[in-house]
Amino acid sequence: MAVSENITERITTIAEEVAREPLYVVEVSVRGQQGSHVVDIYVDSDEVLTIESLAKASREIGFLLETQDVIDGKYKLNVSSPGVDRPLTIPRQYAKNVGRKVVVRWKEPGHKPARGTIIRADDQGFEIELENRETKSIAYGDAKEVKILLPW
Repeated sequence: MAVSENITERITTIAEEVAREPLYVVEVSVRGQQGSHVVDIYVDSDEVLTIESLAKASREIGFLLETQDVIDGKYKLNVSSPGVDRPLTIPRQYAKNVGRKVVVRWKEPGHKPARGTIIRADDQGFEIELENRETKSIAYGDAKEVKILLPW
């Protein structure tokens, strides 16, 4: 049985209430079935994200999930940072990563991935400086996936 959108929405609302400035929720996913659900909540920060802030958010979210009886049965709660291996998904992440190198994979088939450095980001899209020094403005809807490139 698939997890209902209602449960995911309720968990997202709780996570967003807990993740106050400078924290913000990047993604919430609920998988599994009754009695063995796994709740993954990815949280980021405009500042340095510390283990202590993640632990505090995890405790508060877990407490609210229990007291509001959001999930029937047992479940496992994972609250973590998205990490550099996960794609950027919300505009706030792009702004945080200005100055970092990324690879952009396009929604439209047939286009080669673009590599460059994020030089600007706003609510509509972002701009990268390509390896050949040209700049390219990209609407968020045009990118299928944008990942940070590690420097090594």
